[in-house]
Amino acid sequence: MELVDLLGEMIQMRDGDVQEGDVRLFLFTRMNPLDPVKLQLNHTNQFDTSKPTKFIIHGYLENHLVDWYKIMKDELLKNNDMNVIEVDWKRVSRSLYTSSAKNIKLIGIILGRFILDNGILLDRLHMIGHSLGAHLAGFASKYVKQNTSSTIGRISALDPAGPYFRYFGITSRERLSRDDAEIVDVIHTDGGVFGLDEPVGTLDMYFNDGRRRQPGCHDGELGSDIPTLLTNILCSHRRSLDYFIQSINNANITCRRCLSYKSLRHHACSSTDIYTIMQENITEKMTGICAAYTSPTPPYF
Repeated sequence: MELVDLLGEMIQMRDGDVQEGDVRLFLFTRMNPLDPVKLQLNHTNQFDTSKPTKFIIHGYLENHLVDWYKIMKDELLKNNDMNVIEVDWKRVSRSLYTSSAKNIKLIGIILGRFILDNGILLDRLHMIGHSLGAHLAGFASKYVKQNTSSTIGRISALDPAGPYFRYFGITSRERLSRDDAEIVDVIHTDGGVFGLDEPVGTLDMYFNDGRRRQPGCHDGELGSDIPTLLTNILCSHRRSLDYFIQSINNANITCRRCLSYKSLRHHACSSTDIYTIMQENITEKMTGICAAYTSPTPPYF
């Protein structure tokens, strides 16, 4: 029945069919780590904007009830007192894929307008997006930049979506770009399939070559039921979430610097020139391409 409902929603959605009500925002802080405050898009002065603010943005077919939202939110609040805002764009994400991919620009404009209306400090703003959510973060930042000539502090792009965005003719204006924030750190895990293979950030981290199969994944294997099949298909794409979450508080990533994308592909990255990365210590000085390797099961590194 749920599958039938989803197919019905997909058929109804059209390019450009986006309304403000399609974006819902849920605020968590250390004062309210369990029960979120639902923010109003057209209201201001709803939270303490002097604190660091992080937006978490899901991808295709998801919503704010996905399990990784809670896990990531809890890890972020362990680190510091901040505003963690979970973004829900469920209706637009549950359309035919190309419609969702085209419509995230409009969702990004709504989100960008909210950022400016509420006076969120741009240098303390960090947007974390998975898959289509990574490009959505880019569009929100583009809107901010167009209207202020300033860029936000940071975007973390977790295996940014590849389908549609690697088509010939899609430029940096129409997808996530290294110019969208002062720091655009990218985790690649499923390049060439559900993720982008090409470097698009100020720092591009390729885990296990940035392609499927990620260690411990069974991409392409059939399952005994639909949930198992989907878990297998999406495993490498979702590994970017696992790697990011583990590195918030619990482990350093050792990432070997590469002179170029070509040297990455030829496994010719340095064994001595490395970045030691936890998510909260990434700086503007960490640039270029690097290669990281993981175990097949947690802890990954």
